[in-house]
Amino acid sequence: MELRDLQKMTVVKLREEGLKHSSIAGVYAMNKAQLIEALAAIYGIDIAAATRAAREQFAADKST
Repeated sequence: MELRDLQKMTVVKLREEGLKHSSIAGVYAMNKAQLIEALAAIYGIDIAAATRAAREQFAADKST
């Protein structure tokens, strides 16, 4: 799963995904950004690196 996949999910789907992992506590109290951050940590997604790569790709596409 990639960061883009998590960002496309609704809060309800993110909560369902979060409930599958016992290491995430307080799923129902979290907002979308918090759920994405928690799930990214579970899946080993580096949010900063993924964001930086997306920005670089966008800049490259825009310049051509």
